[in-house]
Amino acid sequence: SLAFLSLVALLSLWLMWYFAVDLNFQKAFNPNTPDEFGQDVKVVAMSKEGQLSYQFTSPLMHHIPSQNRTLFSSPVLVLYQLKAPPWTITAKNGEALLGNKEIHLQDEVKAVQAKGPRNGVTVINTTSAVIYPDEQIISSQDKVTATRVDAYVESVGFQGNLNQKILTLLSKVHGIYYSQNKKQKPVDIVSDKALLNRV
Repeated sequence: SLAFLSLVALLSLWLMWYFAVDLNFQKAFNPNTPDEFGQDVKVVAMSKEGQLSYQFTSPLMHHIPSQNRTLFSSPVLVLYQLKAPPWTITAKNGEALLGNKEIHLQDEVKAVQAKGPRNGVTVINTTSAVIYPDEQIISSQDKVTATRVDAYVESVGFQGNLNQKILTLLSKVHGIYYSQNKKQKPVDIVSDKALLNRV
């Protein structure tokens, strides 16, 4: 009958649509291609004590399922400090691994801490860096320069523990210290390694 033929035709169309859509989804899935996109992304994290720990913003990001990676452009990471101004870290590009446990920044990486009651303005420049925001640790194997009002230092490779306010310079260290006494000449320092406190 006409009704039976119409039912068969509808069932055939549904089966064709179902399997076509199902196969397309299976074919499109690739753990190395983006599965999520975002614009004007903002992430705020609190510490276990309920205090502001860090804030992350980016105008554009996309997530890749493989290794739970998130790629982003023009990232801005603010690491908050107890009784001190926060560190603001910027770069042209970056990616977060394992959610947000490990952040890799590339191209014109700059970390700045504003003047506070116990510190002067500190500026750190390098080409790439790895940051563990929960531990507030930043490191790089590239050339780095660090400047303050009273000092300038450069090295190849560094690790900074911002909670402990310690910057470890790993190799080829060259620094200049400017005394508050203007009559004294700047002190030129050359070393294989160095450790700076109160960064």
